[in-house]
Amino acid sequence: FAFSGEQMDRIQTELEQNGLMINAEQLMDFIKAAIEGREYLKFVFTKSVSKILKMIEAGHTLRSRCEERNHNNREQFHTQGSF
Repeated sequence: FAFSGEQMDRIQTELEQNGLMINAEQLMDFIKAAIEGREYLKFVFTKSVSKILKMIEAGHTLRSRCEERNHNNREQFHTQGSF
């Protein structure tokens, strides 16, 4: 995406009229870098959330297996009788 020369001139005029000490090209560079940074952070955040959810799922699976094993051990103990 690129602005036309006329559009860049209008942006430059607005920047000057509002006392901003950057030119239109610098503004476009800043906007581009900001968008790229935001998108990268969204990617990193989403990847981290995915890893966390996988860890939670693994923890639930492990806990379920432990609970099942404990339940089976209790049943086995009761079936064999106590000493």
